[in-house]
Amino acid sequence: MVGVAAAATFSGLCVVAGVRARSLLRALAPPALALLIERASRDSGDPSPPPALILAEIDGDRRGALTAMGLLVARFRALLRIALAAGTGSAMLVLATDLGRNLQQASLAACACFGLGGLAAVVLAQLGHAARGDCRRFRDQWNQRQREAARTLEPISAAAEWTDPGGAR
Repeated sequence: MVGVAAAATFSGLCVVAGVRARSLLRALAPPALALLIERASRDSGDPSPPPALILAEIDGDRRGALTAMGLLVARFRALLRIALAAGTGSAMLVLATDLGRNLQQASLAACACFGLGGLAAVVLAQLGHAARGDCRRFRDQWNQRQREAARTLEPISAAAEWTDPGGAR
């Protein structure tokens, strides 16, 4: 019974850590454009920062969010492996300790341990799949916000300037 309790504990902790990672991932969604520009202006430290500095701050925020998203997605794979290993290890522990006493009870307990680890792995695989979809969506949103910020902060005079594609003749 110690093995079943260990499998349930480790599998449950892995699922809890996966749910927590999923909630952390949601916090990495990009803010609205106005808030993003305001926060980048405030973080630059300059009272009236030039547009290039604001865009650099936004790019730094985007890169930080993308890095954190990559690490969080990798966490799901690690938790899945831990849950499977906990279930398998607990099953082996149950078999090793109880096999000599009662084969039927030891086999049933070992199956329960492995089943708990497998169930936790399935839950974590689903959470990880959903997290990968969120990461794709957030990455696209971050890239879109950065393009929108560049268009918003682009000086009007540079946008209105016309150049002859054929060159001066």
